[in-house]
Amino acid sequence: MTTRQSKRLPAPYPLSRDSPFADGYDIQSEATTLAHLIEADEPDMDDPLYPRFLEYCTRVEQLQKAQTRRRLRDYAEEVVPDHEAAGMKQIGTLVGDGVDTMSLHTREAYRLFIGRSGDENRGHGEISGKKCGAVLRSIWMLSATDNPYADLVLIQTTERIEKVRRVLEAEIAAKTRTLDQIQQRGLKLSVMRSQRPLDVELGFRSPYGYMVAELILDFDYYARMIKTLMVKSQMTDTEGRAALFGLGRQIRSIFEQLIPLQKRLLDERLKSLCRGDWASTDETARKRVQAATALFGELPRDIFAGDRLPRHTKRRVDLSPAERELLQTMPLKPEAGTDEEQELL
Repeated sequence: MTTRQSKRLPAPYPLSRDSPFADGYDIQSEATTLAHLIEADEPDMDDPLYPRFLEYCTRVEQLQKAQTRRRLRDYAEEVVPDHEAAGMKQIGTLVGDGVDTMSLHTREAYRLFIGRSGDENRGHGEISGKKCGAVLRSIWMLSATDNPYADLVLIQTTERIEKVRRVLEAEIAAKTRTLDQIQQRGLKLSVMRSQRPLDVELGFRSPYGYMVAELILDFDYYARMIKTLMVKSQMTDTEGRAALFGLGRQIRSIFEQLIPLQKRLLDERLKSLCRGDWASTDETARKRVQAATALFGELPRDIFAGDRLPRHTKRRVDLSPAERELLQTMPLKPEAGTDEEQELL
């Protein structure tokens, strides 16, 4: 560290190449040197370092004003005039000009999309892909509050959807090879399609809704392949119905598991859960962690630390190195609660 006598300054001040000031004033070094005056309720005016303390206070105020100005200008570069910097807050969000739709050819796929209401004869009914998309959107929105269990549910659901889509892709490829082999023998068979395919409006407001739509669309083409092979006598009716039911059931199970998870995540007693609760000494926060862990299980470390994020998330955090270290080392399993604390469960 070097010092110099500045015409602007009454005494030598420590300098730093990393200084935010044009004259190189080292505010971090001064904060250490002047700690006894900075921390004092009433700084001693007779202290020989008091003039430097006054300069330090002036510099702190300058930095605060500069930071406020940068924030108000949305951190635009200085060459940008204020009225242009203000445009960041004025620019509108992106909207679609048209209506998003998908074309379905089979009743089985359409049933997955619209679901089935329950009654005395049919039981609990079936959750629709439309509702599943809405449920996922609410959990996606909850990820904005830094709720680690929202991240966990989004990750697990995405993995389940991707797993079923891989199975569908493999089955469709196998059935396509069957049709190709038949064609090599001289019998040309085409995949059947509906005389009147139904275009359904999606209306989803999150990326996860479109993920569900693609899953249903894959199943629709799979169902067309299966029905083609049944009609063209390449599969028995029993085999075809079993194939459709098996994969349809896997998709429905993804939809159904989300309803109780959403209900618990959005419960008023747990809705405000966030990663900060694990480090909080607040009793209510501690109970939230206790209840959430009991309901959903202990969080995987990589998800809690933010090393593994959902494919789409609204979580926006800027962590310091110390905060990142804390997330990596903090105990994730809370101490067992008392009977009274189980009321959140």
